[in-house]
Amino acid sequence: MQLIREDAALARCVADLQGVTRLALDAEGNGMHAYEARLCTLQIGWERDGTTSVVVVDPLAIDIA
Repeated sequence: MQLIREDAALARCVADLQGVTRLALDAEGNGMHAYEARLCTLQIGWERDGTTSVVVVDPLAIDIA
């Protein structure tokens, strides 16, 4: 598992996802506990050639737009 807190690391992750036919996403937010909902973590998992990869993106540290 890798924690992504830098733009360059997110760019590498997006490039690594090219050609993946199946992935899993899990998004956590604070929409029930704040006036304005915010995405707090984004977890992405995928498998390629029998190897499973998981990253946790910290959208509070980087702009994921």
